[in-house]
Amino acid sequence: MTIEQKQKCFEEQYADIFPYVYKYIRFRISSVHDAEDLVSHIFLNAYEKLGQFDPEKGTLRQWISGVMKHKILDYWRQQQIVLDIQETDGVDMHTIGANQRDVDSSILFRRILDSLPKNLRFLLILHYVDGLNHKEIAEITGKNHAAIRKIFSRLHIQLEQQLLPYKQELL
Repeated sequence: MTIEQKQKCFEEQYADIFPYVYKYIRFRISSVHDAEDLVSHIFLNAYEKLGQFDPEKGTLRQWISGVMKHKILDYWRQQQIVLDIQETDGVDMHTIGANQRDVDSSILFRRILDSLPKNLRFLLILHYVDGLNHKEIAEITGKNHAAIRKIFSRLHIQLEQQLLPYKQELL
């Protein structure tokens, strides 16, 4: 695929990819201004590096997702952020599943997640949603790698204790 073909593909798919990128970034960056700037940088960077896109390895959306994840990591590293998270209001329970057990599990999960301090919810999202390992989380948060491992160890014990009374119901 020539660069001209890649540019045409980018132009044709931009309107479909933009909402996905914006929602992904906006969920992770609390500042609307910073999120909008970051989305702009992601698309500019992707367009500039379009020559690196290989359609045989995946779709344009997948490739831009990789660019996006690197840009958000760069943003967090530059910000030296204080652990914080955008509230997770607005979860559509209809998308979770019609199965009552799934709904009950989701409600329980949400209740337990809401009971956690924002900084721990943020760490959980970095690890389980964004797929970052403990070392990457340590870099982003400016904490020691061993400290992050210990936080997750304690957090898993805490979550297990909170889930214990409900385990039989969920099985």
